[in-house]
Amino acid sequence: MDSKIKSPIVIYSICASAIAIFGLLGYLPGLGVLASISESDIPMAPSTAISFIVLSGILFTLSLRSSSQSSLRVSFSLTMVVTLFAALEVVGYFTGLDLNFEDALVPAAGQLGEIPIGRMSVYTGALFLLSGLAVLALLWRVRGNNSKINLTDLIGVLGALTFSTAFIVCLTYFFGSHLLYGQGATIPMALTTALAFIMLGAAIVGASGKGSIPLCWLSSTINVGTSAEISEGKRLFSLAMVMVLVSLMVMTITIVILYRQNITEHRMLLTDTVQSQARLIEAVARYDAINEKETQEASLATIGQVIDAHKNYKGFGDTGEFVLAQLDGDKIEFIIQNRSDSAAPPQSVPFNSELAEPMRLALKGLSGTIIGLDYHGEIVMAAYEPVAILNMGLVVKIDLEEIRKPFIQTALTTTVIAFILILGATAIFFRLGQPIITQLRKHNKNISELRQAEESVASLGKIITESLNEIFIFDAESFEFIYANNRSLENLGYTIDELKSRTPVDIKPEYTLEKFTELTRPLRTGAKDHLVFTTTHKRKDKSLYDVQIHLQLSEYIEQKAYIATILDMTERKQAEKEKAKQAWELIFANNQVTAHRKRLSAIINNLMDALITISERGIIEIFNPAATKMFGYTEEEVIGQNIKMLMPEPYHKEHDGYLDNYITTGEKKVMGIEREVKGRYKDGTTFPMVLSISETYINGERLFIGIIRDITEHKRTEELLRRSQKMETIGELTGGISHDFNNLLGIIIGNHDLMRREIEDGSKQQKRLNNAQNAALRGAEITRRLLNFSRQSEEAHSPVKIDKIIAEFEDFIRKSITASINLEIHIEKDIWLVDLNPGDFQDAIINLTLNARDAMPSGGRLIIEARNIILDHNMADLKYGIKAGEYVQISVSDSGTGMTKATADKIFDPFFTTKDKSKGTGLGLAMVFGFVKRCNGSINVYSEEGEGTSFKVYLPRSLSAADSYKKRTDIDKILPTGNETVLIVDDEEDLVAIAKSVLENLGYTTYCASSGDEALEIITHNNKIDIIFSDVVMPGYLSGFDLAEAVVAVKPEIKILLTSGFTGKMKQQEAHQKWSLNLLNKPYRDLELAEAIRKALDN
Repeated sequence: MDSKIKSPIVIYSICASAIAIFGLLGYLPGLGVLASISESDIPMAPSTAISFIVLSGILFTLSLRSSSQSSLRVSFSLTMVVTLFAALEVVGYFTGLDLNFEDALVPAAGQLGEIPIGRMSVYTGALFLLSGLAVLALLWRVRGNNSKINLTDLIGVLGALTFSTAFIVCLTYFFGSHLLYGQGATIPMALTTALAFIMLGAAIVGASGKGSIPLCWLSSTINVGTSAEISEGKRLFSLAMVMVLVSLMVMTITIVILYRQNITEHRMLLTDTVQSQARLIEAVARYDAINEKETQEASLATIGQVIDAHKNYKGFGDTGEFVLAQLDGDKIEFIIQNRSDSAAPPQSVPFNSELAEPMRLALKGLSGTIIGLDYHGEIVMAAYEPVAILNMGLVVKIDLEEIRKPFIQTALTTTVIAFILILGATAIFFRLGQPIITQLRKHNKNISELRQAEESVASLGKIITESLNEIFIFDAESFEFIYANNRSLENLGYTIDELKSRTPVDIKPEYTLEKFTELTRPLRTGAKDHLVFTTTHKRKDKSLYDVQIHLQLSEYIEQKAYIATILDMTERKQAEKEKAKQAWELIFANNQVTAHRKRLSAIINNLMDALITISERGIIEIFNPAATKMFGYTEEEVIGQNIKMLMPEPYHKEHDGYLDNYITTGEKKVMGIEREVKGRYKDGTTFPMVLSISETYINGERLFIGIIRDITEHKRTEELLRRSQKMETIGELTGGISHDFNNLLGIIIGNHDLMRREIEDGSKQQKRLNNAQNAALRGAEITRRLLNFSRQSEEAHSPVKIDKIIAEFEDFIRKSITASINLEIHIEKDIWLVDLNPGDFQDAIINLTLNARDAMPSGGRLIIEARNIILDHNMADLKYGIKAGEYVQISVSDSGTGMTKATADKIFDPFFTTKDKSKGTGLGLAMVFGFVKRCNGSINVYSEEGEGTSFKVYLPRSLSAADSYKKRTDIDKILPTGNETVLIVDDEEDLVAIAKSVLENLGYTTYCASSGDEALEIITHNNKIDIIFSDVVMPGYLSGFDLAEAVVAVKPEIKILLTSGFTGKMKQQEAHQKWSLNLLNKPYRDLELAEAIRKALDN
């Protein structure tokens, strides 16, 4: 329902219900003032009030929310009851049958003359019959049932008839003429009932919809805001009805004015008559009083003369009457009662009775006129006057029905004649004016087509101008801005004139003109059809904000121009897309409109986002090229089809219900917001996308516009980020554990080295010691791998040829697999150099090899390949998530069991494993993933269940020309000696003891300290120190780095050698980088310590 008419419907429904509720409350003791506006007016009947509450409540509910089938059935049943009750009231009145069961439900509240109070009027029943039929038709339309009748027009006309009839009744009350009072026992329509019908009729007209005859007529005459067009038939019908209604209102007002004038004349006539008769009787009474001695005899004589004088008096009119009465105790005794038709015998009524109101006033000594009940219970106009000398009252009266009868007859006759004359005049007018109307219609059609074309241009321009995304157009040669929409100007703070003197480089601080020219080269050369990149924009106030730019080269007013769609990344999730792209394929009437269409069409056709428009029935009307590229359908394949073809389940099944619910209720759930949903490619596969929907009206027809962005790559990036964050978390844990292990292993390995050199070669003790030493070294290797995995121990990368590394430990690979597995190694000649740590690379290959071995329990083929490869932009950006360039591809493939896609998606997660707990930790492939990322490379897995798995690693080519790979030094070589003085600083006493023993055996003099503060104290009092050998992480305020800085500041001639088993945190400070270049990693061998000391002293 249109929001412009929803609020009035709610207000009118509430007003009708409020009037009805007040009418019901008026029947409660002490609240009678609420029953009617005036005490002389009849109140609203309880059945009338209940009917109002039912119908207005249904209208109120329908205007606010969608109704379920069960609630519609309840509303339908209640409306049928009200309509049937009203129909029985009307039929019973005209047939004379007692069809109304109102008396059985609610007892009457009394009488107003012959009129029962608390009973529904036949006129009220007729209007309830009209409004009930209108509400039934409305419910039928809401349920979506088909009908050959135009329900919208039917509802509107019935509501308008209800409104206009009630308005005429109110108008009559307003002019002081109780139109229906005085018709015997006929129940008139109460004024409160008429007011409630005005509200109910207005609500029904509003609920009929803007396409109904009443609202179409209103929109075409007073422009209430709807855009509905009225047809010729509706216009003719509306014109005739308006003329009839206007004529009825004029005649009603005229007759009412004449009636009031007639009432005034009758008042004056009755007043003159009663006063002259009273004075005459008083004169006779005074005469008799003079001639008669007894007062009573004089009064009787006077009364006798008056009676004799009125025996032959016939009154006036049909119901004119002359009444003389006196007060006898608490009763009124009538002496003379003369009517024109007969002279009734005297009778009496109680003085306090509601009857004989005029006579009661006369006997009280008052004079005047009144409209009220007489002693017959009829509503009369009476003039009353006291006859003071006789203590009597005199009343001259006439029935109100006699005064009104000619006016009612005249009104009915005039209405029929006016209706016939107006219809005839209307037909003659259209017959004679048809040629002129035809010409005007053709002229209006041409104007309408031109207006539609101009509106389409304005609409499309408005879409671009008011888009929530920033849109720029700038010249392809000079880069000067040509156009910027409102969002762009608002966000940047420039005016359009200020912006036209600038280029994109002026608002992109990261780019120079040369760099931006180079960036756009692929578009100018045709290598790419669009670019997507992120950068920073600078506003006029110098503030910055991050943006994502979609750039393409296109035609704009017969010149090459760049079209840029800018996404403000800082407000992206909060912005609501209230405006979207509207339909653009409309007919244009002139060259200027055609030029606008061409420009706007080019912009929409080149938008990076998919733009789809659908009708109210969900039929696709526009499908731009970006949508074709996204979904895989051609424009011809989807135009005219339901939008559901682009939706997977459950959206496919539920879409029609969503659309119908919104159109029926106007309740917004997805309108104007950006949300993430699933789309379906032509091949049936699904993909994630961001969808924003808006609506507009073009030529009175609702149009839904959808803007769609494929976020497959965005989701992939989020997954990589999640995986990296998990790796970092695990890394923090493993790094801390590995630090403590290094200290413990350093003590073990150091003592083993000392003991091994003191034991004879070939002895049993030496073999046992070697076994223990090898176990400790394997523990140190595991710790090193954990540190590499956590990125907290980054060993130096150097350019190497991987063919040499693989050849060196090929035998180790063969020993790692079973004899049933056939190993094949294929390495391309002239393989490029790669920057990496050889140990890390060996670990990665071994982990991949072991993973392949476990996937082939019954044997198979294991193939290791290496080749040079060049990745272009499409392969690098979209497939591998790395930059385009030259890479070395290492493949490790097996013919094993393979894995599912769900398993492959988690294969690199730390601690994820499909093996038994006794066979795998879930860290192997996670360490491979970490190694590849440290090398700025990429790793992908391809697997099919039952076919096998292939891991492909892409490592960037090194720019160095020299191979720096060397084999490890033999630990059994002779240790270098010296005679310098060494200060050993470490908080682990056992490590200090080992280092002291090794160095002193080599000829060095040593001093020892357990903290940085203690070391500074020794240096201050000892000038013989040549070199400081210090741990990095120590208790106290000074770390190894801080100690080195303090010593060099005081004694720069002293050499520094640092050692640590955990160096990740120290590299967070650039000032410490120079000390970490020659860092000796824990645990170290005696040879590594001797060579490191000697090298530091010699350099």
